Amino acid sequence: MKHPLILFLLFLVAWSPLGLAQQQRPPIQGGIRLYTGVGYQHYRGDLGNGLYNFKKNCTWGTITLGTDLPLGSGFDLKVFGTAGAFGYLSGDRENPNVGINEAFDNLEVRNLSARFFTGVVALQYNFNNGWVLPRDSRWVPAIYVGSGWSLLEDIMGMGCINVGDYTTVNVGANLRYAIHPDWWVGVKFNAGYFTRDDLDFHVSRGNDMHLQSSLVFGYAFRARKS
Repeated sequence: MKHPLILFLLFLVAWSPLGLAQQQRPPIQGGIRLYTGVGYQHYRGDLGNGLYNFKKNCTWGTITLGTDLPLGSGFDLKVFGTAGAFGYLSGDRENPNVGINEAFDNLEVRNLSARFFTGVVALQYNFNNGWVLPRDSRWVPAIYVGSGWSLLEDIMGMGCINVGDYTTVNVGANLRYAIHPDWWVGVKFNAGYFTRDDLDFHVSRGNDMHLQSSLVFGYAFRARKS
């Protein structure tokens, strides 16, 4: 198993019968949810696809912090931010950046590397709606769509990223599992499609993307009955 998220999902599946047997009241029902987590970031663009070439991603990971604000009827307002590294090691001296950026031309190995900050606002739908899954299900899958803002900084000082602000169209999915009526763990996947295609100094048929996968841990603030 090369991907830690696969191991984490297998762990949840193995653990869930024990948790279900101990369930006493509906978990994660309404209320504001706060969460934090760590993960990994992938690049997909003109230099290659880091989702399939896992070892070529130039990153030391990401941290995330967010909240889900219930809107009713299974919908949430989702707001989160991430910080970390973003890049890709192409290993190709004849990549499309040659001749476009002088500093990039002088690199022995063509790569992309940046410090990466992003914030996202999205509309999320939870599937514990009473139709797909029971409202008191410990497993809560969800999907979301929204928009984001990103800041890329040149941490190497070698001109191997087009620094600046970028906007993105974001889609993603979550899977939460209640380990307690108030506490939960889960996984979060986020794909951000940049509205520009020049962050790697090359413009082609499709815009660049970043793809994030995170392990998260959260707390649900719910109204208590007197």
